[in-house]
Amino acid sequence: MRPFRTAWLLGAVLLLSLPAAWAHHGGGGGTVFSGGQTALDRINPPSTNVNFDFEFNSLDNNVGHTLLYQVRGEYAFLQRFSIGALIPVWTADNAFLPDNTRLGDVGLLFKAQILQSKRLGINWLGGLNTIFPTGNDDINLGAGAFTMAPYMTVLKDWNRIGLFLSLGSAFELADAINPTLNYEVGVIGKILTGRIPLALILSYQGVSFLESDTFTTGSTKGYLQPGIEVGLGEHWSITLLGRITLLDTLKLKTNIPFTDFATGLFSDINGSFLFNVGYEF
Repeated sequence: MRPFRTAWLLGAVLLLSLPAAWAHHGGGGGTVFSGGQTALDRINPPSTNVNFDFEFNSLDNNVGHTLLYQVRGEYAFLQRFSIGALIPVWTADNAFLPDNTRLGDVGLLFKAQILQSKRLGINWLGGLNTIFPTGNDDINLGAGAFTMAPYMTVLKDWNRIGLFLSLGSAFELADAINPTLNYEVGVIGKILTGRIPLALILSYQGVSFLESDTFTTGSTKGYLQPGIEVGLGEHWSITLLGRITLLDTLKLKTNIPFTDFATGLFSDINGSFLFNVGYEF
């Protein structure tokens, strides 16, 4: 019953945070490519877990940085499905907007195992993240609209090495849908197995803005993402990831509202450091 109570607690905190936070969002702007899940969170089958994420983002053109402190968790049921929540808090420090720390866009997470074949070494997962506009797109991170983010991830595992591909999209439930195409392809190498497993990760992660209030059509940002994942005993794990810009064709539209400028500013990341500690029940 303890995992079940944990899931309900996360959901209750999320719902209680909504009414007060909605009053602060600015309304407008493109999808922010930062925070939330990475492909590593989408590779593993549904499980009951709690995670803490820390992320440091250096913004492009030396205009500042953002810090993310996030709690998220999932509750698995029927062995093939899970429901979860994420609650992010952002600190913004940059040259154009006031420094501040605020609640970001909270979300509900749904995941399903579509296919698993141990004989073929294939794991196929799908999910849907529903993001609420509890952030503030005037001075902090937030899309200013309800956002849906479906995805699918396929992992091919050869015991010591695995290849994965994750494809997804994000679109706003507003007058302007602002769809994006998100993708990540990478490799995981298992260096150590046993009680303290160790894996190395290398991937390419990107986002293309198909249509946006903020960026010109086709604007793309791509990152090289190296990392390491360490298991600590039966339940704990630690993940360290870096994010380095490889491709940058982001171009802000001219004469856009201030909210769109702010959203674009925080989306234009030059490099990142991500830290995660997780507990699986």
